[in-house]
Amino acid sequence: MTLDPAIEAATKRPTSVPGPRVAADRPSKGPRRTQSVLNTIAALVATAAVLYAAFFGAGPLPALGPAFNPVTGAWTMAADASIGSETLRLAGLDQPVRVTFESDGTAHIVAQTDHDLFLATGYVHARFRLFQMDLLRRQGEGRLAEVVGKAALDSDRFELQLGLLRTAQLEWNAASPRSRVAGLAYAQGVNDRITEAEAAHQLPAMFTLLGYQPKPWAPIDSLIVKGDMTQTLNFTDTPLVMALLNKSLGPDLTSQWFPILPPNPQSPYDPGPYPAQAAPAPIAAVSQVTNAEAVAAADVYQRLSSLPAGLVATGGASNNWAVAGSRSTSGGALMAGDPHLHLTLPAIWYQLTMDSPSYHVSGVTIPGTPVVLIGHNQHISWSLTDAQNQQTFFYLEHEDSAHPGQYLWNGAWKSYQMVSYDIPVLGGPTDHLTVKLSVHGPVISERGQTTSVWWAGNIPSQDLDVLMGIDQASDYQSFRDALRGWYSPTHNFVYADDKGNIGLISAGYYPQINGGQPWLPMPGTGEFDVTGTIPYDDIPQVYNPPDGVIWSANQRQVTSDYPYYIGTASNFFDPGYRANEIYRVLNQSVPDCFVSPCLAKLSAAT
Repeated sequence: MTLDPAIEAATKRPTSVPGPRVAADRPSKGPRRTQSVLNTIAALVATAAVLYAAFFGAGPLPALGPAFNPVTGAWTMAADASIGSETLRLAGLDQPVRVTFESDGTAHIVAQTDHDLFLATGYVHARFRLFQMDLLRRQGEGRLAEVVGKAALDSDRFELQLGLLRTAQLEWNAASPRSRVAGLAYAQGVNDRITEAEAAHQLPAMFTLLGYQPKPWAPIDSLIVKGDMTQTLNFTDTPLVMALLNKSLGPDLTSQWFPILPPNPQSPYDPGPYPAQAAPAPIAAVSQVTNAEAVAAADVYQRLSSLPAGLVATGGASNNWAVAGSRSTSGGALMAGDPHLHLTLPAIWYQLTMDSPSYHVSGVTIPGTPVVLIGHNQHISWSLTDAQNQQTFFYLEHEDSAHPGQYLWNGAWKSYQMVSYDIPVLGGPTDHLTVKLSVHGPVISERGQTTSVWWAGNIPSQDLDVLMGIDQASDYQSFRDALRGWYSPTHNFVYADDKGNIGLISAGYYPQINGGQPWLPMPGTGEFDVTGTIPYDDIPQVYNPPDGVIWSANQRQVTSDYPYYIGTASNFFDPGYRANEIYRVLNQSVPDCFVSPCLAKLSAAT
């Protein structure tokens, strides 16, 4: 057989490459094996790191592994996503309680006894907000470092110095019978939910992530939460700031920039006439801050500014107003409230309706407390803004090395009271803290000059009992009587009722000083101590004013003729622009501005 020459030529072509070329084109297996080993080792290291972080955490990152546990992990949070109406049969209930939930989560609680109402409220709060409640009480009790480590130690030390826990203990010891019933029942409801959630592995996922279980709730914890809110609203560092400005700008320029009385219209809702004060406290001329005072102020200011947001008041931005029936197109009173608190997740408010033989009230509550703070019942409605008056005073204690552990007060040497605390710290040794207390309050700095703080929030008060009275009030007189016991924080309580009446009371404690410059740190030797408060009948308030409108927006509530000290213009009260705008819109003449069109303008303006 004869092949085609072309094919024959192809078959004769060499089928192998010369040796040297083979060596050049075929890679060696050694580097490839090395790379494979390195990849395996890296994968093992990365896997080990992920597993370690998952079960033990890494730095600020908590252990995430438990969150993926199929029985107790984050998916258990879905149990409450589709919750509907239900009947509660909890330990301690006298009778079953009906709870209905709207699509937006608003709860309606109907109980056959007052005791059961508060117990069910505690259960519902804990069902949806338990971790938030636990953080609030830990913050006020100085126990955050126990679950998050030394990062929270500064906050814990400050809170224990300031004294929310000490005040709450005194308040519970003096609680009224109805407050005790509410507090104990509420605590039991919270604890019923904790027990239920632990048994069903439905505790909020954050407990799993941080690796701890919530301790049982106690009535004093509700008072701690109330103290947290008071601190957020009216514990201020303003006198420290004013001292630093005084030192840097000089007293003359500081007084021009930050006058005692407002230089611009403030639209006070209470224009007087005011009762005469027997002996008005004189206000001293502004003097130069000394070097030692400035060092002390700077030290305290730096300490306060380094605390987490929300522990020091930073001013208000709330608005409220009411229109009498004589000014509305319907003939009924109108009321609006716009309270501004810090934006948090979840929100500080929890909306619900509480219904029992003695309570028929709807509004917003603060998880951890058993009462409606803002809302309405079948006869009245109310809301509030921060009154902004000065409730925080700083004192420079006079000490001498010849009298260790003492301070000079009213011409005599007095020993500090000492209170000691142990602060557990996650992953570290227990911290030990000794708090020094003078007659003015806790010592919060000893650098430059020993500084103590007088704060109205440390005066034991029965604010929860006051709110229970408001929840039950049926007219202005019972509303006003209930507010007589409100101390701190001072609030502008706006009021309207089903008979067309309106009112506004700036309820709270208004400390009075014997002269001096209370907007600055003052000597603690006794001459400038807090001597009392403005009598309740003399605090800013109005009922059914002739023009039929009332308003508050954190402005100074009274004119310059008011005989008592309530704070300075620019460093405590809002400048007044929002109040002026509310006043302007609500007082436009009819028919140019009927109430309904005006309200639309007002909403856009504020």
